[in-house]
Amino acid sequence: MDSSPIDSPSSSSTLSSPTSSPHSAAHDNQSRTLTLSQLEQCKVEERVFEIYRILSDAPAHTQTLMVELWRDKHIEFLTRGFNQLGPSYHVLDANRPWLCYWILHSRALLSESLDTELENNTIDFLSRCKDKNGGYGGGPGQLPHLATTYAAVNTLVTLGSDAALLSINREELHSFLLRMKDSCGAFRMHTAGEIDVRACYTAISPLSPLVKLLPPNLADAARQPVARGPRCSPLRNPSPARKGQVALSRATPISHGTSP
Repeated sequence: MDSSPIDSPSSSSTLSSPTSSPHSAAHDNQSRTLTLSQLEQCKVEERVFEIYRILSDAPAHTQTLMVELWRDKHIEFLTRGFNQLGPSYHVLDANRPWLCYWILHSRALLSESLDTELENNTIDFLSRCKDKNGGYGGGPGQLPHLATTYAAVNTLVTLGSDAALLSINREELHSFLLRMKDSCGAFRMHTAGEIDVRACYTAISPLSPLVKLLPPNLADAARQPVARGPRCSPLRNPSPARKGQVALSRATPISHGTSP
């Protein structure tokens, strides 16, 4: 198997846990009612708070050193990942448009453009991920999915060239989004797939506004199941073993014409 998000799929740093934070008491009191996803998010928030606390207490010179962005090293890492990923990434075979999006979006944030050959290869690869009936799969020949469609479209929008934008078949994509729309107002991630907040988010904000596909009334219809959240049967997390998608439920409110 080749190792590249385009040709084929393929270290992490661990922050030490803080001993305490203002969120700890509330976290302990709510731990019996929170989902596993919520508990994990609370842990991340506590760690981030601790980093901010340490940073705010440090002298100005130390703060400068602590927040230094190693731009060149990040670009080198991202470029290396675009051409060759380590063997551990094979588990992301169904998420290759996400790898394209993460890498290209990070480069864009660093104001680093892509050379013509890599851009053309990316457009070609994502075109091969398109389903004939609309939507993008996690790789060539895979079933279309809202999450990988979100990643593919945002990758092409990030590239921003005429070739990238023209490669999006809006009519087919419109048809796919309408097929994913459920009668309750929410969206399914794929045909006969799960209904959750993640599906609503990836379909409407910012996928649909970017390509101007869904009429406002369809976007508005999704607000009700999202607002009901756990009380809405289709959006309820059925078991602790399944992802609650809590982080996305805290994302920007659904609003037609909104992008991140």
